[in-house]
Amino acid sequence: MSELNLKTITVAIMSNKKCTNTNVKKNCSYTIYLEPIMLTVSTFKNAFFPYNYYAPNEFLDVTKFNYYKVIKRSINNDNCNEVDCYDNLLDCSGDDVDCSDGLCPPLSLYQETLSMFMSYNNILNENAINPKLLIDFTNEIFKYKNFKDLPIALSYMSWTNVLEWINDNNNGNSILCLHIELHYYDPHFMPGYVKYVFPYYIC
Repeated sequence: MSELNLKTITVAIMSNKKCTNTNVKKNCSYTIYLEPIMLTVSTFKNAFFPYNYYAPNEFLDVTKFNYYKVIKRSINNDNCNEVDCYDNLLDCSGDDVDCSDGLCPPLSLYQETLSMFMSYNNILNENAINPKLLIDFTNEIFKYKNFKDLPIALSYMSWTNVLEWINDNNNGNSILCLHIELHYYDPHFMPGYVKYVFPYYIC
């Protein structure tokens, strides 16, 4: 992928709630990257636009998921955090994981978010979490199975603008990638949000 010209744009940012802590640097969020999915323009439109009327097949499953896979990378954002990586998948040098052998784990919104919360708070065992906080977190996160379940759109592009960007950048020498971001915020665990990046290659 490094030899190809990848052009990306974020077309929508959605959240379970607004982050009220304005002192948190935007580049200090804990970020979870997902393996790209290839879609046609029409499929992307029918699945995600307008985001509050259409929804893809369940994009999240807090127990098991098949087609959204987590890519673990080790990243340092101005000493804000380092994203953990799987020992058997990455040497923690900062390179992307090669998912071609199917080793990238399926997305679990519950597990990935809780893992980030625990990392931020230096909690090594789930049993050390206040039971009330864990119950509240579990009840909240189980609400979200589709993008349309997320109550807040922090920003989004109109479909006309998305098409305009695709037309301007579709030159045959580039791979076009549309990002949808999910910002999951729980002020009881972290002052900032956990950011999920959902990339879609347009073919």
